[in-house]
Formats: sequence, structure tokens, C-alpha cells
Amino acid sequence: MRKFFIALFTVCALVPAFSQEIGNRGDLGDLGDIQGLFEEEEEDPSILFQSKDGDIVLRASAHVGYGFHSMKSSLFQTAGSSEVFLNVLRLGVYPNEFLSVELNTDIEYNSFKSSDIVFYLQDGILHLPMDDASSVSGKVSKSTSSFNYFCVNFPVLAKFRAGKMAFGGGAEASFNFGGRTWYKYTEGSRTTTVKETGAKLNLFTYGFIGVISYDSLALFVKWYPKSSRIVPKGDIDFNHITFGIAFGL
Repeated sequence: MRKFFIALFTVCALVPAFSQEIGNRGDLGDLGDIQGLFEEEEEDPSILFQSKDGDIVLRASAHVGYGFHSMKSSLFQTAGSSEVFLNVLRLGVYPNEFLSVELNTDIEYNSFKSSDIVFYLQDGILHLPMDDASSVSGKVSKSTSSFNYFCVNFPVLAKFRAGKMAFGGGAEASFNFGGRTWYKYTEGSRTTTVKETGAKLNLFTYGFIGVISYDSLALFVKWYPKSSRIVPKGDIDFNHITFGIAFGL
């Protein structure tokens, strides 16, 4: 919608110029000159800053992405675990047409689920499976249990380009917050939702990224070291890989 109004404003602003140009000529003689005015490139409203040579660009909201977490430990296997993220800023350096280096800022939401266990917190520490001593452990629906958290990521990617194709890799630093668990249990005909907040997370972590893209569509893979974000009880392996797709790259 914003682009529509910008385009409309641009056309309205150019109409008087066309009228003046035609009036000065007294006829429609050189239509090529008038057509050239229409062919002026419209400014991209997402660009916040661009160097004179165009080799440095700061852009807002460059892309969105969705990924699936794949993780298997001795206690459980993920099922329906995912992440969704929105890029809010990108600083790109383009020394030539074949190479780029990009620093991004992404806001990400993660959800871990499993059909094998129930996630729950005790003193902020993630426990799994739920202790058998719990008064509701036998009535909990495992399919409704999840562990969720937010993070702000700062990925740095080096990309090699060939026309519309690009591939590359890099690393990202993450600030993690908002960890919580939730599940449902049933007593008689009554269903209760339990939300536990304040999960302990490793605040600052890192991961590695690989990406291949064509035009504005990309496939990516991420890998995070063991227990990099989540603080669990005991020796639980949270070494997971994420496969996903992004639009707008």
C-alpha cells in the first residue's frame, strides 16, 4: 500500500512537468524525451541510506523466514518444532557484482515441541520429562507441551553472486530472552492451561548459517552448538539443526 501511494504521488508530481514540456514544444514532436521521464527509476522506500556509488546500503525489513528444528536426544525427538523471524535492518557492503558482505538484525521466535515428553520448569531450569511425582503428570497432554523463547540475532554473511543466484555462509550472535513452557492437563471435564515463565537461558550465544538463493527466495540451514541457548537440567543434548526458507533475500 505504501508503494502504491508513493507511485501515485510520483505520477501526480510529474504530470505538471510533462504538461510544461509539451507546452514549451508546442507539439508532441519528440515522444522519446517524454518517455524517458517515465523511465526514471522509482526510489526503494526500504532503503534508509545508500552511498553515492551504491556499494554500501542500509535497508529496513529486508526479509522474513521460517525454519524447522531437527533434534534428537536420548530422551526425546522434536516434532513440529520451528522458528519464524523478521529481518528489521540490513547493512550490505557490495564491493563488486560478485561479492557482498551483510550484517543483519533479526527478531526471532522459537518453539520446541515433542510427542515424547512434557516440558516444565523448576526454579527456572528446564526439566524433561515431567517428574512422575507431579500431581498432574499423568493427565498432561504431551501434544500441547512446548518450550518457547525469543531472540534478537545479528547474522554476518558473506555471499558470492552470479546473476540472480547467490550462495554463502557465516555466523550469528544471539541475545535470548522470554523463555517459557506451557502445557494442558485435564481433570474430569475441565482442561487447564499451565504457563511457566522465567526460564533460564544462556543470554548470549552463537550459531552458524549457510544459504543459497535465487532472486528473492532462499533456502538456509543453521546449526547451534550443544545447549547453546537453553539451560536444561542434567546432560541433555540441545544440539539442533534448522532447515528453512526465507523471502526477500
